[in-house]
Amino acid sequence: MDDNMRTDLVIDSLKMAIKQEKIKKAIFHSDRGSQYTSNDFRKFIKTTKITQSMSFAGASCYGNAKCESMWGRFKEEAICNRYNTKNMSMNSVKRLVFHYFMSYWNNRRICHAIGGIPPQLKRDSFLNYKTKHTAA
Repeated sequence: MDDNMRTDLVIDSLKMAIKQEKIKKAIFHSDRGSQYTSNDFRKFIKTTKITQSMSFAGASCYGNAKCESMWGRFKEEAICNRYNTKNMSMNSVKRLVFHYFMSYWNNRRICHAIGGIPPQLKRDSFLNYKTKHTAA
């Protein structure tokens, strides 16, 4: 996290995710922000087994609806009427975002779209299923 959305921040974040999660193949969906359409980001993506996905310009506005909804819920549940982030240090904002997503959103918040369970439980279930059915 940083106070900007430069291309190097996005590349470093994706590198960290690839390493931490041992990602071998994935689809990376984003909006059409300049950091995702830059030559540097596209060069980096080509060095991975990650396929970049983004909505076409002028296409349906619903391409990023799930992600926009997630950020809207975060702002409503964690920020609005609770904090004035303009008066907080960058470290405090980082802790707030990290705690919300890594503790609450992923592990405790019920998501009806995936069967009324938290995302991490769904992911663990998928990985356990995948491990059982690919080990032969």
